[in-house]
Parts: sequence; structure tokens; C-alpha cells
Amino acid sequence: MSKLVELAEKEITRNGILEVLEECGSDGASVELVTKCLTKAGIKCDTEEVRRECSYLKGKGLVEIEHVENKVLKISRDIIRITSAGMDVVDGSVIVEGLGD
Repeated sequence: MSKLVELAEKEITRNGILEVLEECGSDGASVELVTKCLTKAGIKCDTEEVRRECSYLKGKGLVEIEHVENKVLKISRDIIRITSAGMDVVDGSVIVEGLGD
């Protein structure tokens, strides 16, 4: 696969993540939920790819990632929330390198 196609696919995934998180509001969403939503929207990805891209978006200050767990029930997951800077990107008022235009 060419680097150009690979970069375009990453940008589509990153923008899709931000759009899903904007719809989820302040509650945020698990990586698994984001992955399912992207798949339903026709964006091919798996949970590991979504984790990588969320980490990238966190580095840009566009999302926050909180690890939550219940030790009694032995359940843990990462909850991703969009930041105000991420909302600006979704709204189109700010362009961030690595997310296309």
C-alpha cells in the first residue's frame, strides 16, 4: 500500500473517532464502542488500530483517555472523551496536521 493511501486511511479513522466521540458527549465511549461505530460507518479498523489512533489524538490534545476498573467484577476499560480542542477540529474551526483538511 502506498504511503499516501495509508496516510489518508489514518486521517479518515482519526476524524471518525472524533466524530463518534462528539456524539457521545461528556460520557465518552470505550474503545470497543468507537470501533463498532466506525465499522458501522464503513471505516475498516480493529480495536488495536483505534487504540493507536486515540493515543495519537491524545498527544495532540484532542481526546482524553481514562482507565476505569472495577476490581470486584474484574472489569476494566479505557474511556475516551473528546476535548474542547477536538470539538473545534470536528466543527472545522481549527485544522490540525495529521487530520487532513
